Amino acid sequence: MFLLLLSLALIASCVDGYKTCQDILDVAIIGSGPGGLSAARALHHITGLSKVVVYERASAFRPIGAALGLNTLAYDTLKEFGMDLHDRVRSIGSNPQRHVLQRPSGEIIYDDESFLANTDFNWLAWYNLQTALRVAAEGDADTGGISIQLNSKLVDFEEDEEAGIVRLHFDDGKVVHTRMLIGADGYNSIVRGKTVDDGKPIFTGTMTWRGVMDRSHFNKIVKIEPFKSIGDGVNLSIVGDAKNFCVMDCGEGQIAWTGTAIYNNENSADKHAPANIKALNVFKNWPPIIETLIEATGASAIVESGVYDREPVSSWGALKGTFKRTTLLGDAAHPIRPSLGLGSTLAFQDSKCLADNLSGVDLGNTENVANALKLYEKERIDVTTPLQKKARQEGANSHAENRAEQMKAHLDASLATKKKTTH
Repeated sequence: MFLLLLSLALIASCVDGYKTCQDILDVAIIGSGPGGLSAARALHHITGLSKVVVYERASAFRPIGAALGLNTLAYDTLKEFGMDLHDRVRSIGSNPQRHVLQRPSGEIIYDDESFLANTDFNWLAWYNLQTALRVAAEGDADTGGISIQLNSKLVDFEEDEEAGIVRLHFDDGKVVHTRMLIGADGYNSIVRGKTVDDGKPIFTGTMTWRGVMDRSHFNKIVKIEPFKSIGDGVNLSIVGDAKNFCVMDCGEGQIAWTGTAIYNNENSADKHAPANIKALNVFKNWPPIIETLIEATGASAIVESGVYDREPVSSWGALKGTFKRTTLLGDAAHPIRPSLGLGSTLAFQDSKCLADNLSGVDLGNTENVANALKLYEKERIDVTTPLQKKARQEGANSHAENRAEQMKAHLDASLATKKKTTH
């Protein structure tokens, strides 16, 4: 009789409606960008959690025309997620060897070795990084660790302290129960909308247009310096008139470009025009390589987006005690302007810090989970808050009238310092 009553009690403790313990996830992650996927890898690889699911609202993984930079901090963190992943991500980037700086008139004011040459810094395509992280996650799925579910748009969630779960609601009516929820769903985060509730992200007044193309196609259409050679590792920056246009090798036989300008889409006469037309108008009469790249990329392949950030906050949900099983990560936690090039690096560091604090924690114990999330948030907010503020200032500086002169001085000084320390 005693054993029967004990069994019934155990069953009752696991049941929430018609769900059993076997149906409760360890962790649900919203968003499959570098932040969400690196968090899944870290939680499985470092803490050994066996039921980690990444939910993505998109119906498929599609190439995105954007590049990003990774440095020593990023690669050192990736080592903690497994050398297989670290080595793969290192292999898909391109180290800048030469830097050319031009004015909109075409005048070249710097043409020399990049101070980043032969360092750990690499440019790589955003989609290639996402793919490397996704493939690693799919490999973990073979051992019962991580799964990725597409077509999964979160619309609401609530914590059930009595049951020790977070209940997730998706737009197709699906309900999922998890011990912990991580919002890694970007600066328009649904999760943040509830844990922080600080409204819409702040538009900085800046727009970007980005594209990626195969190097083989690029070499056929671009016949002018500095890209006449088929060699890798050349970066071009064209700066002036409060605008910037950059072209870089981003590895895997690809070239990426990014145009940035102060631009209010709502007040623009061509706000309904395709992305390529807007970009062509913004950079009209600039060096011909820009028009060539924009036209060759085409409207449908150009990523047009505003640049947003948010004010730093003192809690992402857990630190103020309102939520005990829910937190944020990456751009959902600390959306940062791209001027410092640290977005993915910070997300990787978030993932490691979260996994470290959850190691050995019984996810069934609400207070233990809450304490671990508080430690995670405190550590990361102390790091990311000053960086958010610095990135905002650097972003504003990037559109200064004398930006080209500032960049030239920085390139000259950095290269001189490098040569001095290496000889």
